[in-house]
Amino acid sequence: MVNLEAQELVEELEELPYEEDDDFSNESLMEEDRDTVMRLNEENTNWEIMKTSLGSEKKRKREPNMFISYRKEMMERKPPNMSMTKYSKLVSYWWRKIPENEKAERKRQYQINRDQKATINGQ
Repeated sequence: MVNLEAQELVEELEELPYEEDDDFSNESLMEEDRDTVMRLNEENTNWEIMKTSLGSEKKRKREPNMFISYRKEMMERKPPNMSMTKYSKLVSYWWRKIPENEKAERKRQYQINRDQKATINGQ
C-alpha cells in the first residue's frame, strides 16, 4: 500500500505545471523527488511488506506471541460499554497477574504453533 502511494505521488509530481520563472527545471525536480520516494521505500523497514502488497513476494505472517494470543482471547469478552483503552489496560494488568506456570504453558503452545507453521511453510 505504501508503495502504491509512492507511485501515486510520482505520477502527481509528473503532472505539475512548469512555471517559466522557476529557478529549477520541472524535469530535474521530478527526478529528484522520484529518487527520494524510491530511496525512502528502499530504506523503509517494511520493504518486504510493501512488495507483498504488490504480489511480487509473499511473506509469512508471524505467529502471535503469548501476550497477543491472550489479549485476543480476552477481547472476545470485552464489555460493549467499556472503552478499548481501559480494557487494554485491564487485560495488561490481568496478564501480569497470571501465574508463571500458566504463562509457561502459553509459551509452550506458542512455540508448538510457530514450529508447526514453519514446518508446513518449509521454513
